[in-house]
Amino acid sequence: MALKAQGRSNDEIAYKSILGVYGGILGVLNALLIAGEIYVSAAPVGSPSSAKAFFEYCLSIPIMIVVYFAHRFYRRDWKHFYIKRSEIDLDTGCSVENLELFKAQKEAEKQLIASKPFYYKIYRFWC
Repeated sequence: MALKAQGRSNDEIAYKSILGVYGGILGVLNALLIAGEIYVSAAPVGSPSSAKAFFEYCLSIPIMIVVYFAHRFYRRDWKHFYIKRSEIDLDTGCSVENLELFKAQKEAEKQLIASKPFYYKIYRFWC
């Protein structure tokens, strides 16, 4: 999404996730499931709520909070909670030095894979 906001192409990325943007959506769904688990732990259906049951179900949440704030304290990075997509630095640490050469190599690799048998294409997809 930051690439689109800055008017750049997805072809500039050296390593792409198989799931792409949908991997991020799955991450958000995972966070919603954790929030749902907390809600059900706090107000269980069909039985009275108890602090003991809540902390048994949500034992890792205080640990995650402590680790988060320890990381923020260690990095001393309190003001950068959110960075606009148009301001994200996409070039620092980029593994692609020459973009045109990289695109030519990727195209040659695609042609090589297209000339291989079906089982090789399956292997390349999963491995």
